[in-house]
Amino acid sequence: IVDNINELMSSFDIGVIASIDSEMIARVLLEYFRVGLPVVATSVNQVSELMLQSDGGILIPPADPVAMSIAINELVANQAKREQFARKGRSWVENRGSLHALGQVTIDFLNGVLNG
Repeated sequence: IVDNINELMSSFDIGVIASIDSEMIARVLLEYFRVGLPVVATSVNQVSELMLQSDGGILIPPADPVAMSIAINELVANQAKREQFARKGRSWVENRGSLHALGQVTIDFLNGVLNG
């Protein structure tokens, strides 16, 4: 059991999301960004959208371990790139990607489906 997930995540150098299927709400991605981590993530559902909007890391195809290892190694080898992605991700989540904003988009979408 982890008492302080933020403290644990802050000890990482890179956030990784290796999903191969549905990620409709990518909360862990937002949490990685919030603690200032660059991210390597697979291009599934909302993860793709948020990664492209934020420019907070490297997006790779799902179920591609070679692409995953190349992306992780690229970030391990390049501190400047890690810092750049971390800065962009944190800035994006602070300005546009809050869980509240994400929740509002979800509510608006569901209201449109129910009322449309």
